[in-house]
Amino acid sequence: AGFEPNGQLVMSNSAYTKLWHHDPSTNLAESTIKILTTHWQESSAPSLIWQDAFDLVCSTGDREPLMGAVRLLDGRMVDCQFVPMVGGATMARFSLAERAADNSQVSFSTKRLQQFA
Repeated sequence: AGFEPNGQLVMSNSAYTKLWHHDPSTNLAESTIKILTTHWQESSAPSLIWQDAFDLVCSTGDREPLMGAVRLLDGRMVDCQFVPMVGGATMARFSLAERAADNSQVSFSTKRLQQFA
């Protein structure tokens, strides 16, 4: 998903729609970073990453990429990246984390989630 410096969503794809069960193309005027971070927050376990993402998209000047992981309400882990782009835009990338093969990896994933909670 791509955001303008004012927080307005300007692009997304079908993978985004499938992951978040939300198609922002139906009403782009209502697809702002504020509305979308609220949607993402309601769709996942508590995490501070959503406020950090909002702050990053809405900030000016030098910005650093933001990365983290969240657990969706259905239990799947999602890796999140918010990357500053030229001209103040921001690219948000979401990808499903690979399934853990054993409990030690599950514990690691939970610890990653807790660092952002």
